[in-house]
Amino acid sequence: MATAHQTIDANCSQEDDLYPHVLMDEYQELIEKKFRRALTSEESDRLVAVREEINSIDRQRLRPNTWDLQCLKLRKELAQLRAEAEALPKG
Repeated sequence: MATAHQTIDANCSQEDDLYPHVLMDEYQELIEKKFRRALTSEESDRLVAVREEINSIDRQRLRPNTWDLQCLKLRKELAQLRAEAEALPKG
């Protein structure tokens, strides 16, 4: 059974999930083609569009969302409860 801490961590946003996987796969493919100097003009235009999508997601993430704030609050409360529990006399 998962602990409360593991459940909170599993449900909170992760850095890897910040961007859609399909978008990141396309970005990686286009960047690799660019490094190999095999990028067509259409692919170059698409790379610009993909970068704009990524930047848009980044701009939206600058404003903390309610879920992330709630996760942070729960983590702090859980840490405080753990500290209080550990401070209790054993016996």
